[in-house]
Amino acid sequence: MTSPPTFAPDAPWRIDRNRLATLAERPVHDWTIEIVDETGSTNADLMTHMRALPRDIAQHDTPAPIARVAYLQTAGRGRRGRAWLAEPGNALLMSVGCVLKRPIEGLSGLSLAIGTTVLDALGRLPLTPSARPALKWPNDVLLDDGKLAGILIETAWNAPGATAVVIGIGMNLHGAEELATQVDDANRQSAPTLPGMPHRTDADRSCHPDCGRTACPCVRVRTPHSALHDT
Repeated sequence: MTSPPTFAPDAPWRIDRNRLATLAERPVHDWTIEIVDETGSTNADLMTHMRALPRDIAQHDTPAPIARVAYLQTAGRGRRGRAWLAEPGNALLMSVGCVLKRPIEGLSGLSLAIGTTVLDALGRLPLTPSARPALKWPNDVLLDDGKLAGILIETAWNAPGATAVVIGIGMNLHGAEELATQVDDANRQSAPTLPGMPHRTDADRSCHPDCGRTACPCVRVRTPHSALHDT
């Protein structure tokens, strides 16, 4: 699952593989970590990978997890198939595929566990004392009440004693306001205005309360840089 470079090799937002190897905790050293410039969806990529595993072997001899990171996703999606929009370098887009030695009915708390793990990782960053990271059930991570990240968990297959899952995480880093403006502009150009209906403005940013699209104009998106200490 490799792809040719799409962006400049010296782009400032590229992940330093050596630094990643240094900072990764010991269990991750055994993982396969793929970093690609562009793909359709890291979740879709790993769903294909996990489904290709020989189940009779994988459920007894659990393979090491595999992580896939992409700087750009052309078909990224969130919960309920909603589009996930992000420009290269503006978000961390990644998925992890793994086989868990539990039947699918024993994974009801997985989403909460992953969200808690993301919060724990955020807690290790140099956040300002006033920063307030939190979870919003079932799949959002908030920072100061604005959406910071979304989590999407999918099941590739399940057996009596094991379940193969793919855990997707998309985290906003910066540029969310500019992207939301682009979405607004695209909506204005594509959505017809009915007689008697005013054009949508920035002040009218409202949507169904269950909307979970990153950079959707109805979601107030935060960037962690506003809560980081200057270094």
